[in-house]
Amino acid sequence: MIETTVKIDGMMCGMCEAHVSDVIRSKFNIKKVSASHSKGQAVILSDGPLGYRLHRNRRNPAAL
Repeated sequence: MIETTVKIDGMMCGMCEAHVSDVIRSKFNIKKVSASHSKGQAVILSDGPLGYRLHRNRRNPAAL
């Protein structure tokens, strides 16, 4: 299992966390994701590396 921590700017509330988590789940084959607006990050658990797509569009995560 690989744990990847990604810095995410702009999350302000629990709904932001839910939207970020939903986008990550829809774009990657992962086991678990946990986003935190207070920490400004998402922690992703996956069986393998996530690849370059995670870093491709830093301003618009929905475009991954």
